[in-house]
Amino acid sequence: MTEPVAPPSGLTMYHFPDRGPSVPPTYRVATTLLAVVFCYPILIGAAPVFWRVSTQTDFLKGEIDSLSVDIEGHLRLGPATAPVSETSAPALWSLATDTGGDLWIGSGTQG
Repeated sequence: MTEPVAPPSGLTMYHFPDRGPSVPPTYRVATTLLAVVFCYPILIGAAPVFWRVSTQTDFLKGEIDSLSVDIEGHLRLGPATAPVSETSAPALWSLATDTGGDLWIGSGTQG
């Protein structure tokens, strides 16, 4: 017959020399469930996702850099932009330069 082997968890396991130590079914089920739980996000994250963006409103929901969207939803290459200054004003209404080349920005809120 086979000889009993004392497992670390206190369960009785038997050693079959031709097959190696047996594993209780609850461990197999738990291992399978853990594998499924940890692999599921990887499998879902690799799936392709398609959506249609066709109007100006749809495009404006995202972030557009160096592109221009007209009222019909057509994309065109827009001007390159670079930040000139940081401001806390909610809107800037006018830009002007003086004879010295300084840039004046009118916000209209408090100055």
